[in-house]
Amino acid sequence: MLLCAGYSGAQSLSLPLINSHFLRYNSQLYVYGYKQQKTDLVFQCYKVSPALTITDSASVSLGKHLPADFLDITTDTLHDVLSFYFQKADQKNTATLWRLDPALHQLAYVENVDARRINTLTAFEDEKYAAGPSVYLVKTNGNEQNRQFFLSKFSVLSTGKPFEYKQDWQFAFERNYIHRASVVYANNDLVMVYVNVSDSSKKGQWLLKIDARSGELLKGIRLNKKNEAKNYLYSASVYNSKTKEFTCEGFVIDEAVLDFRKGTLQVAAWPKTTTVFMTRIDSMGQVAETFVKTLAMPLVPNKLNAQLTYHLKIRELQYFPTLKKMDTWFDVYEMGQDKVMKYFSSWYATRDESDINGALIPSAFYVSTSVIPGFIGSAKGDMYGKVWLGDGKQYDRFLYKKTLLPVVASTFINAAGNTVYILVKHDLNSGERTYQAVSMGKKGLEDKVLFRSGKSSDIMLLNSGTYISCRSDEGRAELSINAL
Repeated sequence: MLLCAGYSGAQSLSLPLINSHFLRYNSQLYVYGYKQQKTDLVFQCYKVSPALTITDSASVSLGKHLPADFLDITTDTLHDVLSFYFQKADQKNTATLWRLDPALHQLAYVENVDARRINTLTAFEDEKYAAGPSVYLVKTNGNEQNRQFFLSKFSVLSTGKPFEYKQDWQFAFERNYIHRASVVYANNDLVMVYVNVSDSSKKGQWLLKIDARSGELLKGIRLNKKNEAKNYLYSASVYNSKTKEFTCEGFVIDEAVLDFRKGTLQVAAWPKTTTVFMTRIDSMGQVAETFVKTLAMPLVPNKLNAQLTYHLKIRELQYFPTLKKMDTWFDVYEMGQDKVMKYFSSWYATRDESDINGALIPSAFYVSTSVIPGFIGSAKGDMYGKVWLGDGKQYDRFLYKKTLLPVVASTFINAAGNTVYILVKHDLNSGERTYQAVSMGKKGLEDKVLFRSGKSSDIMLLNSGTYISCRSDEGRAELSINAL
């Protein structure tokens, strides 16, 4: 995130907007809402920098209406454009589309859009990946014993109307024993697909490098060693656009503990340590380096429930080329016999690539949820901060799939060198979100409530010391920069 230029105390911005809302996109804040100009209702959108400076604005008249004539505004940033949808309260089957580029230049204004086409990605299945004007979709045919995987690329026909797609190409995977295939990165030149093969001579985990223009397979990269009885499960990756290197990171788990062919996960044999791998692939698709490190979490065994196991998932991988440093932010989950993963805490580790040994150095570990009573609820049916695993066959998907309602809003290292976690609790009934900062203080682990937000208020986290609070208050949007 960008730093707040010249921050030296409270800074604020007040905008005359009715029913204002806030959207963060590409390190900028978009503030939008209505203005009543006599009998005309005008929709106004401002682009605001992290220093609370208005950099652009755009508006459109919606005719002779009042704000109450419309349902809540729907918006998204799909395909790198800003799309706003306005639905009249008495005409719920149609909407008006207003689309802008990030600089707030109008791309489309279309009335009487079918409301079912507001979220166009719902037309695609779950294993999808959007990149620029394209969508990549993995589909399967057949049953589990004889299943065929296909990767298809679709491109947007025009940004000047509701999104419609054309299919550019389709890539057919080999039929035998593929358990999972998922696009994990794509740009104009290449597509990286993670593939988990459960049996045969190609058993193990792979990355396929595919030409984004033609759909041609350029390279198949095996993550595990051939005939090695270990799973190398992908969790996160980062692409260096300058060197065109692709680095992925994940976890090494013995097949005796996790068997994808059988779909079994041996909880009783789950290791007390976690083995992390990091594989760097050069521009030619060759493995330049594979690094493996075992981490021991300093967890005290739960004597009341010996069946609890702990599992790491990589939430964020950051690469700093000038420092030759790779940072990993883990989220730690606790799992019981019910196979439900519950968020437990987070953890940080860094690797200095200039060091010949390249050691992965973890931070001190503490249980961030321990200072927030009831942060992860225990009520039946309350799945906030939880993932139901089901069986071992879904474990690889758990490691790379983004959560719908993230528990961790941000993480950073403060001036004292301690990790700070900004946790967010969603109240699904009221829509309220509570942001809390957890860090190690002079008297031990401390918790501080930063902000309680609703449907018309939120925060935008900036650097390690500030955030922007955004509130809708009596016909005005109120923004201010605050210290953590």
